[in-house]
Amino acid sequence: MAINDLPKYKDIRGSIRRNGRYPVVGTAIKDTHVVHHSMTAQHLKGSTPQAFANTHIDTNKWPGIAYAFVIMPDGTIYQCDDLDRRTYHAGDINTRSIGTCLVGDFRKEGAAEKPTAEQMQSLYLLNKELYKVLSNMKITLGHQECPGYAWKNCPGDTWNYKDVISGKILISEKKEEPKVAERDIDKVSDWAKKDWEEAIANGYFDGTRPGSPFTREEAAIVINRLRKNLLELISK
Repeated sequence: MAINDLPKYKDIRGSIRRNGRYPVVGTAIKDTHVVHHSMTAQHLKGSTPQAFANTHIDTNKWPGIAYAFVIMPDGTIYQCDDLDRRTYHAGDINTRSIGTCLVGDFRKEGAAEKPTAEQMQSLYLLNKELYKVLSNMKITLGHQECPGYAWKNCPGDTWNYKDVISGKILISEKKEEPKVAERDIDKVSDWAKKDWEEAIANGYFDGTRPGSPFTREEAAIVINRLRKNLLELISK
């Protein structure tokens, strides 16, 4: 699977506002994935990649949005810049890092929000894929773990990004509702074997297709329970 094959991936590199371009440094030097939060509440109209780009250009006087990726509350992954660019998001390690921002204010002293289940799923998948497409990727950090940013509460203290990228959060979620998974495990597996990608495209798992056997909530439980097996099927 490529990054642009991830569920809910959208490429806005050609439409997002810019004022010049960040320098090209290549992908071979990229060894760090940095996780941020926007520190803007999830429901605000200004909590969008375009709004972030406006702030970074007009206020910070940067060439464009600082993040290569922005993950919305519904799990949409917007790619905002190329992986070989040196965007301004993590100070001294900008050159060798890729920045991903989850929309929301995850500070206890702020909006005290938490990433949605959809955001966590997308972050998990994106982080995993970055390690595949970037051959020298070695570590994922929160913004405050980067040199010189210990003072910054980013990506927030209402959640632990490490539990998400490790799959721990997803694994714990799938144990909460065993009845749904037990009821539908054969149905999901059979459908996935036939055509998993077509099922996603047609809304089979999110309740949007007429006759879908699952609500969105049930689908999340089933998919998380079968996450490892289904992801293997997708990648084949």
